[in-house]
Amino acid sequence: QQQQQQQRRALSPELLAASQPLLCSGGLPSAASHTSNAAQPSAGSRDSRMRLWSGKPIDILKACARNYRESTKARPYSMGFAVCFLKGVAASLLAQTAIEHKEKVDRSRVWALALFSGLFTGCGYHYIFNIAFVRAFGQMAGLRTLLPRMMADAIVVFPLMYMPTFLLIDEMVRFGSPAGAFPRWENDIQGSMVEYVKVWPLANMLSFTVIPTELRVSFMATVSFAWLVMLSIFSQ
Repeated sequence: QQQQQQQRRALSPELLAASQPLLCSGGLPSAASHTSNAAQPSAGSRDSRMRLWSGKPIDILKACARNYRESTKARPYSMGFAVCFLKGVAASLLAQTAIEHKEKVDRSRVWALALFSGLFTGCGYHYIFNIAFVRAFGQMAGLRTLLPRMMADAIVVFPLMYMPTFLLIDEMVRFGSPAGAFPRWENDIQGSMVEYVKVWPLANMLSFTVIPTELRVSFMATVSFAWLVMLSIFSQ
């Protein structure tokens, strides 16, 4: 009897190996299975990470749009700067290569437009439209609050803030001095205001009445892409 007990204790390595799957699938999992399960993510976490790529293309686009909107709402200045900076780079490159057919790209001109676009249209417009205008005119409530916003943009923001900022940055980046900014403003402002009337009153009306607050800067950036191409050409 003692010999039989010793034989039961001395299980062969082959028998242990053969019994391991049964232990793992039974009521008492082995220590190795605990380690493996701890290392593997749960099915829910895998599903959440793969959900974006497992649906139809339209579902993927909707998920990307939702994530973008949440990001602009959580980080309006950093997202606004990044989006508008890239837009300025693209607008300047398009103006120089596809429209002006320059053989060599003026990098200082690209940097100037990109910095202005990121700083003013990405960050400045968020503060002006989404914070300062709300403090000055209240929340949007029909024509009573729409018209003051449109008038303020046409009379104050564009001619006295937007254009001077663009010209100052352009002069500083490209020529190292702000001395030429005011003469250029005097020379360019009339023609720029004529072009402004063609584009921005309607764009502002849509921005203040239809577009959600967190997407307002992105909407203005989209509309202003063609405008920046034109501004890059006019600034020469």
